[in-house]
Amino acid sequence: MSRMRFLKHLLIVMLLFICWTQEASAKGFKGDFTLQKDQPINIESDQVYYDKARELVYASGNVILWQNDQTIYADVAYFFRNDNEIYAKGNVAIAKVDGDTYFGDEIRFNRESYKGVVLNFKARMPPHSTFSSTLAQMHNQDLIQLREFTYSPCSLCEANFFSEKPLWKINADGAVIDKQDESITYSNARIDVLDFPVFYSPYFQTPTPGAKRR
Repeated sequence: MSRMRFLKHLLIVMLLFICWTQEASAKGFKGDFTLQKDQPINIESDQVYYDKARELVYASGNVILWQNDQTIYADVAYFFRNDNEIYAKGNVAIAKVDGDTYFGDEIRFNRESYKGVVLNFKARMPPHSTFSSTLAQMHNQDLIQLREFTYSPCSLCEANFFSEKPLWKINADGAVIDKQDESITYSNARIDVLDFPVFYSPYFQTPTPGAKRR
């Protein structure tokens, strides 16, 4: 079978498949600071400083922050209590109870509204979908807008045709993930199969991972 014929068959199969200074510091700190009366935020880190006048908590070294349905890991984190905002940088990871895990170089977001920005955003969503973007803007808990976006539902493993590379992926100038609508909408999207571009569309939409069948 010729390469072009193979790619066409593969494309058809693929398209069917898509359908977060005080005067004191602490080492090995474990404790909590209250965001709201009934919602404490727990912090664990090598060092922590609390500036009471500014209502600012600064943590560094193996930082872990957790509350409710998500946990944040980072090298450094700032918690602005008055604004209810978290800024974190260095090996940032956000793990959510629904199985989604977000990664980034830097992140700043509001704990109540979930509005924020992530630099060099990456994500894993069950069962094995992966995302990457140079900049992600979170509008709320369910809506994320991304720039220079890449998405693939394929697992990465040594057994792949190209080791540790997805069989196929979607590259786009921009995308919007709407978890409530269970959709991903792409602008200027290109589908690559085995790193060969095989399809282009100025507008393209797929279901989010785990969405109900349509």
